[in-house]
Amino acid sequence: TSEWANQRFTIGNGKVYKDTANCPLHGGSYEIALVLEEKSHTTSEEAPEPIKWKSAVLQVGPVMRKAHEVWAVPLAILLIICAVGVAWFYSRR
Repeated sequence: TSEWANQRFTIGNGKVYKDTANCPLHGGSYEIALVLEEKSHTTSEEAPEPIKWKSAVLQVGPVMRKAHEVWAVPLAILLIICAVGVAWFYSRR
């Protein structure tokens, strides 16, 4: 309808729209399906084919680790190797 056109819609926000609940999502895999149909003005008109769309599988659950946390371990190992290398270099002098 025109009241929902060009509006942002959040899936799983827990709000009620007219008589339909937008229930919160729980952990798991989801697919979002959207079907748009045009209402015919008269019964004699043939309704156009509905527009159908389905999303890829969405995973809802704990947030993945951030990229800077993933690099912390290799960076620490590299610093240790550099420190050992510097200590070895100065011990040979």
